[in-house]
Amino acid sequence: MKTVPMDPKFPGMEYLPRKIHLPKGPAEKVFPETPVFHYYIDHNHHVNNARYLDIAEEYLPESFRAETCRVEYKTAAKYGDRILPIRYEAAPGIWLISLQGLKGQIFANVEFRQAAGSQVSEALQ
Repeated sequence: MKTVPMDPKFPGMEYLPRKIHLPKGPAEKVFPETPVFHYYIDHNHHVNNARYLDIAEEYLPESFRAETCRVEYKTAAKYGDRILPIRYEAAPGIWLISLQGLKGQIFANVEFRQAAGSQVSEALQ
C-alpha cells in the first residue's frame, strides 16, 4: 500500500493544531439565533463550508480586523436548522465564534486572529 507523500512545510508559516477548543470560561456574548437560509445550502443539502465563515464574520467585534482564520467543521447544518452564534475572546487578538444548534451541537468553530501589533484603537474608529 502506498502512502501519500507529505510536502515540505512553507517557511515562516505558523502551523496551528487542527482542533479548535472552546475556552473553559463563559462566552463573551451569545447572540440571537439565526435561520439557515436556502441560499446557504450546497448540492449536498447542507450549509456550504464558506457560508460558516461568512456567518461567523458577522459576529466579530466591529473594530476587529482579522489577518488569519481557521475553521473546524463538526456537524453539517441543514435548511430549517437554526444557528446560535456564541462569541469567545480566546486571548487578546483572538476571537472564536462557535456556531451551534439549539440543542448544543456544534456546526463549526471559527477562529479569527489579528496580526501581532495591529490592534486598532476604538478612538481611531
